[in-house]
Amino acid sequence: MFNPKGNCDPSAYHYQIIYNSPPCLNDYQINHTSRHPYNNRQFPPVDTTMFSKSAKEMQKLMSEAALVLNKIAYSKEFAHQVMTAAQESQLNKVEQLIKSTGITSEVECSFNPDGITITFILATSEIDCCHLSIILRWRS
Repeated sequence: MFNPKGNCDPSAYHYQIIYNSPPCLNDYQINHTSRHPYNNRQFPPVDTTMFSKSAKEMQKLMSEAALVLNKIAYSKEFAHQVMTAAQESQLNKVEQLIKSTGITSEVECSFNPDGITITFILATSEIDCCHLSIILRWRS
């Protein structure tokens, strides 16, 4: 597959795709990758504490998002109120309506003529760890 001129043999290319063999390398690629300073880099030990905590907190945000989505999906009156307030550029009213569903997380909303973005934010006592954004369309 590799010849001294650094070109791929066209007949080997078909073999390469079908059998997933390594790509053809030219002299520059072979020498460059073997001398690359990051190949022997040391990494710090992995600590999954915050990662796991963020995942647990995200589950809370997802359940709160489900409350809001259920309210929008199954209450035409509520959906109408949200859309009307957004159409009138009443951001505070839109956010108040979203919070009225019983959620406890912080909410940030933005909207345009095509839809709304609702971002649920949960800040733990240590750090702002989790954001969940939902984008819903109301116009095709």
